[in-house]
Amino acid sequence: MLRFLRGQLTSPSQELNLSGCGLSDTSLHLLALHCLLPSPHPPSLNQLYLTGNDFSLSSPALTAFLGSALSSPTSSLHCLSLTSNNLGTAGVISLLGHLRLGGPGGSNLAQLHFSVCGLTPDVAEPLAKWLEDPKGGGSRLQVLCLNGNKLGSVGLRRIARAVSSGKCTGLLHLEIFANEEEDEEELDPHGWKEVEKALEEQEGEEDVEGWRERLEIAKGRNKTVFRETRLAALGLLARARVLFAGNPREADVNVEAIRRRVETLSNTDTSTSPPPPRPFPFLALPIEIQVHILRCSVLLSPSSTAPLYSPPTLPNLSSSPLTEPQFLRVLSHAADRTTLAREASFVRARIAGTVPSIAPRRQTWEYKDERNAGALDTEEAVWEEWMLRSTGCDRFERG
Repeated sequence: MLRFLRGQLTSPSQELNLSGCGLSDTSLHLLALHCLLPSPHPPSLNQLYLTGNDFSLSSPALTAFLGSALSSPTSSLHCLSLTSNNLGTAGVISLLGHLRLGGPGGSNLAQLHFSVCGLTPDVAEPLAKWLEDPKGGGSRLQVLCLNGNKLGSVGLRRIARAVSSGKCTGLLHLEIFANEEEDEEELDPHGWKEVEKALEEQEGEEDVEGWRERLEIAKGRNKTVFRETRLAALGLLARARVLFAGNPREADVNVEAIRRRVETLSNTDTSTSPPPPRPFPFLALPIEIQVHILRCSVLLSPSSTAPLYSPPTLPNLSSSPLTEPQFLRVLSHAADRTTLAREASFVRARIAGTVPSIAPRRQTWEYKDERNAGALDTEEAVWEEWMLRSTGCDRFERG
């Protein structure tokens, strides 16, 4: 059945909802095997909802396999919901130990739903450290839902501190409703009181008061640099593509004639109207100068928040929304004739009235416009998302 289902998932915008089906950990293992891994066909599942089943993540082999599958850049899964499953703290901690969203290539996974999963204060410290780790979830996870658990106020403050510290740069949305503390009588049998005491010892005075406000400020800061990164990458590519891969042609310019004209003007009366401007021979400049000018063009719209993520010991690199590796990856993408040919295929598909294909083999990416459910988005939006993902500029990246 799962192999048949896999054959029906032909578009990465596909959603699979198996909520309330009484599925076990064995079923979850099979789902990961047939719907997340790239064999025998490229994975295409975008959203997987497994609410209200019988998962417990009690098997270390399962959490290792699932974590590896979700961490792979070949997996197209964007959202995983395990809400209302009795995962428990041990199961989630085990999964986080194998979930490396910021590894080589970067995972596509951006949303995790762990609401009503029986999580206790024990999970706060491992989860916070995972969020603070750029190779864990801090650089790529955008949405985290933890509603209806038993994290307690101290556990919530620990998670909020991870976000507001600036180490978790990717998180844009955090849901932590209905996580009030339990009565002491209920805490003692489980040993949670000692856990909360250990978490309290880590806190400073500023952590106790105003943590919700600081959390909102941090999420707003993440949203700002997320948007700045994407816009800067798109603007840079538009210029770099023309320079490096578009076979640009400038008007024939005699550099020596321009030099003589400048010398003549400097020795004559310039009170009269100046001659019409002549084009500057930009493409005649050495490639190093061209790249430097492009780098400066990114800084014409500097980021107001990106420097806040840099450690104080490092120099402030001019508040650029793009890190140096991102900048160089955009230039490499712009100079690649293969990517140019792919973009041309988008245009041809759009003109023909078909959905532009950007996935390998027989897959087709049908982007949907959020403002008009069911309607295909424009070819430009499809190309932009593909370019941002392929260059690693779909998220903010710390220097």
